[in-house]
Amino acid sequence: MPAEHGPCLGVFDGTHDAGAAVVVGGRLVAAVSEERLVRDKGAAGWPAASVAAVLASAGVRPAELAAVAFAGRVNPNPALRLARGAQARWRFDEPRLWDPDGWRSRLAEATQLQSPFPRLRSDSLAARAWTLPLRWALGRRLAAELPGLRAPVAVHDHHRCHAAAAWFTFGVERGLVIVADGVGDGQALTVWRGQGGALVPLRAWPFPDSHGLVYATLTAILGFRPFRHEGKVAGLAAHGDPDAVPVPWPFVGPPDARRLACGLGPGLRAALAPLRACRREDVCAWLQRGLEADLCGLLDAVLRETGESDVALCGGVFANVRLNQRLAERPGMRRLWVFPHMGDGGLAAGAALLSAGAAPVALPSAALGPDLDPAELGAALASAPEARASADPAALAARLRRGQLIALCRGRSEFGPRALGQRSILACPADPAVVDRLNAALQRSAFMPFAPAVRAEDIDEAVDLAPSARAAARFMTVTAEARPALRAAAPAVVHADGSARVQVVHADEAPLLHAILSAYRALGGGPALLNTSFNLHEEPIVQTAGDALRSWRAAGLDGLVLGEALLVQGEGGAR
Repeated sequence: MPAEHGPCLGVFDGTHDAGAAVVVGGRLVAAVSEERLVRDKGAAGWPAASVAAVLASAGVRPAELAAVAFAGRVNPNPALRLARGAQARWRFDEPRLWDPDGWRSRLAEATQLQSPFPRLRSDSLAARAWTLPLRWALGRRLAAELPGLRAPVAVHDHHRCHAAAAWFTFGVERGLVIVADGVGDGQALTVWRGQGGALVPLRAWPFPDSHGLVYATLTAILGFRPFRHEGKVAGLAAHGDPDAVPVPWPFVGPPDARRLACGLGPGLRAALAPLRACRREDVCAWLQRGLEADLCGLLDAVLRETGESDVALCGGVFANVRLNQRLAERPGMRRLWVFPHMGDGGLAAGAALLSAGAAPVALPSAALGPDLDPAELGAALASAPEARASADPAALAARLRRGQLIALCRGRSEFGPRALGQRSILACPADPAVVDRLNAALQRSAFMPFAPAVRAEDIDEAVDLAPSARAAARFMTVTAEARPALRAAAPAVVHADGSARVQVVHADEAPLLHAILSAYRALGGGPALLNTSFNLHEEPIVQTAGDALRSWRAAGLDGLVLGEALLVQGEGGAR
């Protein structure tokens, strides 16, 4: 039963992107991924640090919780949930699982992809049989860590949790939700109707007909790491020619009933084998085109069938911001929403919202993570030997205009993969050479694009943003075509295909970033600043003052706004 009158804790304890969230009064008030706290990219397993952090951020004691909700009955694997040591050694993002090179990895692939297990749904007899003991085991583990906890424990369907995260943060009373990921409780893609506090399933595409797992397979074949480097594949797509790839698209059937003609595993690899002779940029462009065609075709079909015009998206497939742009531009679309933490890291939020009996309320901010600890912040600043300078927005804008790289670590961290001004690095995008400088400093791939932050007042000057995507663009989850003003003033944030993954900045949501943009504009700097996440390559985005200092010094950036102070490297002046 929904816990409509008390705080709810949501937990995701899977083989990647574990985390926790708290809902109070039907609103998502705290959420964080375990990786941010333990400093292990994609951290898996029991999210003890996240649970403690979200309860502290929300000001909720364990005894005050009305419900605890876990995401996924089949995925995460219940056996691994009960054998945490094995779970710690099982990595679903291991490339050899998707592109096997020996008998061990072929056995692992067969176990994971060819066995009956990934086809099991949450309502199957097997899942029903193990749900009760699973709830007991999960609740017992949680109670041992949270003295005073008396709340009942629920375990919700994987795809329903994704759908809930998107629907209950959309803020409309009626619409559709599309969930697309690798696989979750037997499903690869689901369509739902949201109406008030209800989510009604309309369609489902079962495993193995998964665009997410095809994307993972190709990510491995191209030499990247599945479930981590799909963004690199999407970034390379802008540099390729899909017509140069002579391989048929592996999905067949009508737009609203696509299926894999060759299955996953050996059949799919055999069908994709000719791609190894193609340029990887062309393969990425071919993959992007096929993905866009299939998902746009599906969206068109369900819009016609249902007559709806408001659509929310969730699941790892919708981390693809270019795909989201194409969906936002479809005829008949009125509003498109993408949950900011669209991958499995967002499942904890969906689980909590389900158990809370929430109603749809627009998400006002992604700043849902822990704030800087005042004692640690004070100690870090007191021990820092670097010089201090003014952190006034006008002074920061002047430094950016001179070409300095300024990192920000202040307030509560963002929930999800995008930095939106709380844990960001800012730069002047007028000189394309800043891309090489940042990539070298942060040890990142040269072909990955950087994003522009633009004031809401300037957005129509900077990009051709679909009207349906205005809300989603606040969270940097959709691209738009760059207009001439942005191309001229900020070439460093325009991708090779002319698109830009824009962040629309409102003064009431991100006051410091908005003030810096205003001051930068007043100095003749144009409508945008480069905004990228504050982390070194293959590390999580920074969380604490200590994380920020270590990454800032390692990258050799010019300035660091830490709390309300500005530290600068290579300058004299009083501390």
